Amino acid sequence: MLKDCLLKLEKNKVKVTPLRCRLLELFHASDAPLSIPDLQKRLEAKGSRANKTSVYRNLELLEMAGVVEKVSVSDESRYYELMERTHHHHLVCLSCERIFDIPIQETKLLQTVDAFSKKLQFTISRHAVEFYGLCSKCQGRKISRKAKIRVQSH
Repeated sequence: MLKDCLLKLEKNKVKVTPLRCRLLELFHASDAPLSIPDLQKRLEAKGSRANKTSVYRNLELLEMAGVVEKVSVSDESRYYELMERTHHHHLVCLSCERIFDIPIQETKLLQTVDAFSKKLQFTISRHAVEFYGLCSKCQGRKISRKAKIRVQSH
């Protein structure tokens, strides 16, 4: 909830500015992680302008305050989403790079990973699961060269 995010900012002594409020509103209105270009376009559509550097700086502060988190879904793309969202994983389109959230019942997966981590004496601090492919809009389209390279490397 937006109110909770604003309280978290205040608690962490991060000033609540108009840009930070607008960014948080965009995150609350989105059902998927957002990239810097996504955020800039959406800010502009709402009548606000912010340069890339300002957006990056504000996202860093929101991340340090524990309000948003970075979601890395490929070597080239960085996305952000609210920390308050329930645990989930992603489907990533290799062509348009759109991200879809998917909830997964991961009991069996975690049991398998837990067994391996105990055997290897490995302490897991977090995990991420992404599935890569083509969304329904991109399946019939001609795939860009960049996407072809990523398809081959996965």
